[in-house]
Amino acid sequence: MHLVPRALLLAALLIVAANADAAVADAAAPLAAPSSVGYDLSYPQCESRPPPTVSFAIVGVNGGLANDPNPCLVQQLTWASQAPGLRRPALPGVSLYVNAADPGDSVADWPSPATGTAGDATPYGACNGSWSRACAFSYTMQRAAYSYGLAASAASLAAATSPSLTATLPLLAAKAPWWIDVEIGASWAARSSSRQWAQLNIAALRGYVAGLRVAGARGTIGMYSNAYQWRTITGLGARASRAYFPRVEHDWVTGSRTLAQARRACARPFSGSTATITQFIEGAFDRDYACPAALPK
Repeated sequence: MHLVPRALLLAALLIVAANADAAVADAAAPLAAPSSVGYDLSYPQCESRPPPTVSFAIVGVNGGLANDPNPCLVQQLTWASQAPGLRRPALPGVSLYVNAADPGDSVADWPSPATGTAGDATPYGACNGSWSRACAFSYTMQRAAYSYGLAASAASLAAATSPSLTATLPLLAAKAPWWIDVEIGASWAARSSSRQWAQLNIAALRGYVAGLRVAGARGTIGMYSNAYQWRTITGLGARASRAYFPRVEHDWVTGSRTLAQARRACARPFSGSTATITQFIEGAFDRDYACPAALPK
């Protein structure tokens, strides 16, 4: 597998860790009593102080694209590590998510035999460098492994700067639940680009799941989307999705504007699995509701 050297990941994360003092100070704020509502943060919130209290948090490891790091990942993980999680429904304090896309062979890091980056084994055979299912799968396996490395390196740096976290953070990437962010705003194969657009995107999403597992993720893996976006990208409804994504265990449903809508969205899974978290907007932050059937600790 073609991976970004760990030294480069550490160097990039050390630069942003040097500016983390304010956010780390915020992480020391006392926590409220456990609540079924938490937050998700990523690069858009880098300039904002995180909420002072949280029961559970979901942190994005990328900077909007699957080949970019979240520039404030260290401090956001430090903040999120204070979350105790929930007992009922059972939900770990910290989860992670990765930005997903299937941009095709026009991007510089698309796998190719010519560059030695197409060696990953895939369920679709060998990658020849074209925009094929094999290459889409290989590309996203590599992006998932890169993202896993970002999370593992950032968690280690956060633990090094906060001794109280050394017992929980170093194994975060391996133990935490992971979510794959599937949104129409990213680059995907479309009807205009290929007759096999849906199969290309399905292969890409399966590559993210496989890549996280190969990299070392042992927690649950779920999808972030909603029925409209999921069908637009994969061409699938919830029932048909199970044949392609039997290892996807949970759905994180977006699209709600209020807590009341978020509660109702728990009944609207899109990938054929169970909706365990739903998202809604409140103020400057995305908020998340833990559905009655949530993730195992």
